[in-house]
Amino acid sequence: MKIVLVNVRYSPNLGDGVIADCLEKALIDRLPGVEIVTCDLAGRADYAPGHGRARGAVLKFLGLLPDAIRKKLARLIFEAVARLRLMSFYRVRLANADLAIFGGGQLLSDADYNFPVKIAAAAAVARALRLKFAMYSLGVGQEWSIEGGALFREAFVNADLVWASVRDQASLARWERHFGGAELATPEISIDPGVIAAEVYPAADTALLPGARRRIGLCVAAPLTLDLHTDQEIAYEMSKAALYSEIARLLIESGFDVTAFTNGAPDDEAFLKRIFNAKRRAALGAERIEIAPRPLRPGDLVGLVRRCDGIIAHRLHANIIAYGLRIPHVGLGWDSKVEGFFREVGRERFVIPAAEVSALRAVETLRGALDAGIDEQSHRAVIRRANQDLDSLAVAIGDALGIGSKDVIRRASSASVAEIHPSASARLGPIAS
Repeated sequence: MKIVLVNVRYSPNLGDGVIADCLEKALIDRLPGVEIVTCDLAGRADYAPGHGRARGAVLKFLGLLPDAIRKKLARLIFEAVARLRLMSFYRVRLANADLAIFGGGQLLSDADYNFPVKIAAAAAVARALRLKFAMYSLGVGQEWSIEGGALFREAFVNADLVWASVRDQASLARWERHFGGAELATPEISIDPGVIAAEVYPAADTALLPGARRRIGLCVAAPLTLDLHTDQEIAYEMSKAALYSEIARLLIESGFDVTAFTNGAPDDEAFLKRIFNAKRRAALGAERIEIAPRPLRPGDLVGLVRRCDGIIAHRLHANIIAYGLRIPHVGLGWDSKVEGFFREVGRERFVIPAAEVSALRAVETLRGALDAGIDEQSHRAVIRRANQDLDSLAVAIGDALGIGSKDVIRRASSASVAEIHPSASARLGPIAS
């Protein structure tokens, strides 16, 4: 048996790699003997420092164009890349497979046709090969273009779909709006698998420990990337460059040390180095602010977060990793997916809406997060829920591939899928005892 995970595992934004690692590890544990491989939607086969540099230049160029022209040109580019390179890559990765899992991450989003074109192409190959489909813990974007929506519906409406889930309530509402009238079952809600990062990336003995002062990780994201992908109005009281440096200054004045880091994308790295150049670090106190080396693999990103006592971040998966490690964290709103995660784990008071983000608010909210900590009992419940969600996926796959639900459940972390998702038992049929 062979299962292919269709995602963006090797994205230079290593949060996507964390999702993929966690999902793959969970399936390996639950479906022993099943071969699990990755099909990266961008045609990448490994992590590489050069990934994302061309993308950054393209984004910068596209960002200068009027919306209508930008979207039309972007679609032409993505369709040409899919036709000339990606389709053959997808055929190789999906060959001899039994099932393709699309997920997790914000794949059902339409930023200038990127995912609609690639997902439709990968799904067309999977259908031609007569593969079964699953969709797991997907984020759903707020707005789709007419053409993008048509591509997503083309990808999934006629697929042999054995399981579907989205990652939060907002994504569920958007699914129902975007796919309204289409013959697709209502998905479950499966929390982002990145929350089990502590199980997938155990702490290394050589991990650096915080010093005498508490260390706060400040995750930096390039403004252009945020602006092009946001579904909200971002109305910060200062430029984003000034925002990060002001947060660092207030943290240092409050007695914290600061580690500035990124999720690994080259455009984020370039922005970080520009705003925290040698002159700026000297003004802040060079011994009090560390510029972390660029993480090159998902484990590097998890290691950076693990070193910190608290995290402030726009990037969703810096927050998800911190939560998984029970490190207090503050989300800076820029897209509703950030608020969606905080709601799913009951931490709404520690995410700042996009229109209300300021350096002072971020530091004050961090102090509150550090004082409150992350309750062990509620955290344990979220991790248990994440594992139960993964159990449900494994049982659905086991049933669809004839592996046997009984064997899957015996190896999974929970006793009964019917207790996890009552609707699952109705959809999958009775579970053998």
